[in-house]
Formats: sequence, C-alpha cells, structure tokens
Amino acid sequence: MYSVSELIDLKGNRFHKKKNLLNQFIKKYEYTYVSFEPQLIGQAMAMQADWCTWRDCESSEVLSAENRAVTRVLENWELLNGMLGGAILVDGDMVAYTVAEALTPQSVVIHFEKGDTRYKGVYQAINQMFLANSAQDFLTVNREQDLNDEGLRKSKLSYNPLEFLRKYRVTIPG
Repeated sequence: MYSVSELIDLKGNRFHKKKNLLNQFIKKYEYTYVSFEPQLIGQAMAMQADWCTWRDCESSEVLSAENRAVTRVLENWELLNGMLGGAILVDGDMVAYTVAEALTPQSVVIHFEKGDTRYKGVYQAINQMFLANSAQDFLTVNREQDLNDEGLRKSKLSYNPLEFLRKYRVTIPG
C-alpha cells in the first residue's frame, strides 16, 4: 500500500529518482494525459498486443494469463462498473495506460499499468499522472502483487510502500 499524495508529489530523497525520470519524460515529449474512456479501448488493445510482443508473453504462463485478463477487462470496459483509468498519448499514439478501481472510499487498486519503455520515464509518468488526475481523492493506492518477479518487486519497493498486505490462498475441496 502506498500514499497517493506521496506518489503525486514525489518529494524528498526517497523519490528523487522517480521525480527525475518523470521530469525527463515531461521535458522530452509532447504528451497528453487523458482519463480512460471507451473510445481509447482500441488503442489500449493495440498497445497491449505490442507490449506482449516486446515481453514475449506467449513464453510466460504468468504474462500470458495477465494478457488474457487485460484483454477481458478492456473488451468489457463499459460493463464493469467503477473502473478508472488513464492514458498518456504522444503525437496521438498511446504510450502508457493504467486500469484501476476503487477498493474502498479511501483506497484505489491499480490492476494493470503498461508503458512503452522506448519513452524514458513513461512508467513514472503514468503512475504520477493517473494518481494526480484521476485518483487524487483517494488516500492510499494498492499496486497489487509482484507475481514473484524480481524486477517488478524491486520497482514496487522503490515507490516506498507504507505497508504490505498479507496475501492468502483459499482452496475449496471439490
């Protein structure tokens, strides 16, 4: 769990690298942040397909399963009440998007966050811009689990979490 206000402001030494990458993105690219709307679904689906090509989703059971989940959410966006999201466009092309929903009145959960790493600082930008523009009324943000991926774990820890939620698995005999 993270503080929304801390991830918007990125103040102090703890966030120096994140703020630096965000500022590089802002200075280098002519971008537009937009709240996620149904008309963006086609661009998000295309970007997701590209992202899976870059990451070779088919060779990873975890990434392949995540891709199916992302696709189902995007295809059913208008049927899923309470979904939030944002996207960054550069020259009209989507370079990052995030999909989230309210967990409680005080907490938002980010389910998916994707970016085109050819744009330096894109992940820091989508994270900060989504929270600042579309989730600023929440106190905390849950960025979900790291799926035992060392790189993802390191990235999540670099955002200075407030706390960790215990994960449980329930098996129903059947």
